[in-house]
Amino acid sequence: MNNFIKIILIVSLTLSLYSQETISFIAIGDWGRNGNHHQVSVAEQMSVWAMNNNARFVISLGDNMYDKGVTSTDDPQWKTSFEDVYTSEYLQIPWYAALGNHDYEGNVQAEVDYTSVSSRWKMPSRYYSFTIKLDDTVTVLFVILDTNPICKSDAENKSEALKEISKINNSIQLKWLDSTLRSTPAK
Repeated sequence: MNNFIKIILIVSLTLSLYSQETISFIAIGDWGRNGNHHQVSVAEQMSVWAMNNNARFVISLGDNMYDKGVTSTDDPQWKTSFEDVYTSEYLQIPWYAALGNHDYEGNVQAEVDYTSVSSRWKMPSRYYSFTIKLDDTVTVLFVILDTNPICKSDAENKSEALKEISKINNSIQLKWLDSTLRSTPAK
């Protein structure tokens, strides 16, 4: 197992065909380590980048809580891996979260429900979309998917918790995705 946090993307995006405005955000995965495995150092560097680039939000790419997800909205990991680590004022921005396979080892619904506990944590369901207004005329659509059921063959030979993924009817999510993309006014 890799013992380090993986920062996947630090992004400044300009949609120059539509606007001259830039949107900056951080995308991070595999991070919930109870403050260990360089998590605090990474959080400090995220803060510096967020401050210097006016980051508007964070996208959490999954594996939010190692090693076995969380048990509830009261799980101590919310404090030791999230609230007490990403404390900088520049990281007090929305965290739009996706689920990873390690999250499925715990209570996935608790990650969804934490949305009503935290002012930063944004996961209204296992898959969802959100929009960010870039300027007066341009809106950007972000789609957060639960790719675990899409890649369910990855889970078939693993733990009992991950075997549950193979029972999820993924056609509902794919129909939702198709509808979301067809109906958006976002560019």
